[in-house]
Amino acid sequence: GTGGAPVNRVSHFQQAVVSMTIGFAGRGLPATQGSKKIVWPKGRDFPEAYLVDATATSLKDWRSAVRTAAAFAWRGQPLEGPLAVRQVFYFLRPASQARLERLCPWRWRTPDAEKLARAVDDALKGLIWRDDAQVALLVVAKRYAEGAHLPGVEVAVRRLDNGGRTGVVSSRVEPA
Repeated sequence: GTGGAPVNRVSHFQQAVVSMTIGFAGRGLPATQGSKKIVWPKGRDFPEAYLVDATATSLKDWRSAVRTAAAFAWRGQPLEGPLAVRQVFYFLRPASQARLERLCPWRWRTPDAEKLARAVDDALKGLIWRDDAQVALLVVAKRYAEGAHLPGVEVAVRRLDNGGRTGVVSSRVEPA
């Protein structure tokens, strides 16, 4: 025995998982969150416009894929305190891309990096962290999928000075 002192196995398990890097493979393109469009209903004498999410269907599928992959990478309680997050999004390179652009590994056209990050941040809320407001440092990159990279996102999360404990949760998310 342990001399009557309880052993906190969950804490030790969480610390072990935090330092692991786990990869996932699949197919899919990242979706953005935050794009709205105005819809005017037809057939009404006095139509009232309303806002809808422009990417509702693809966004729902994308967030579900991100949550599923993250659940495999992190089985502990949501992280507390300030966090540093890195998200690298990978896209297929268009065949029609100009020759000079093909030399650049960075995707510098749409979609917006902020809207891509917002979708991932919200997908991880309540799973990796309690609230996406905990993200104190965010690095987002958009690249073309080359070599071993498939379309999707790589996410790395690290605690920032949380009582002297640090750790990383990392995963590759490529939704089907």
